Amino acid sequence: MTITGSSVSLEEGLRIAEAAHRSAREAGIAVAVVVLDAGGNPTCTTRMDGAPLMAMVMAEGKAYTAVGMGVDTSVWEQVGSDQPSFSGGITSVPRFTPFGGGLPLTVDGVLVGSVGVSGGTVEQDNSIVNDAAKAL
Repeated sequence: MTITGSSVSLEEGLRIAEAAHRSAREAGIAVAVVVLDAGGNPTCTTRMDGAPLMAMVMAEGKAYTAVGMGVDTSVWEQVGSDQPSFSGGITSVPRFTPFGGGLPLTVDGVLVGSVGVSGGTVEQDNSIVNDAAKAL
């Protein structure tokens, strides 16, 4: 049985992850990549050889935050800078990861999933996740 709907497929998840790997190799770093479907369930998870141990946890948190809130996770870094009470309070929300490197994925304006990348600096993760999202 094949399930169709408005979510990222395994094939699409693999393509997104490979685009992230390519971008990370060009940057000379190793990252973890997590692609989630529209319901926040893993479609594809990868960790390049040499990526930091915690990168997978961070990448999943970024992807979960992006699909759950429907915005680029970089937004939350700025909110935390502008509103210090936000940074303290948000830690009570399980899996919320307010660091750049997570993007919602949309097709024709419909949220179909997300991708999270971790392993580099915030700037590197942001660049890689943007390259990865273009593969959709």
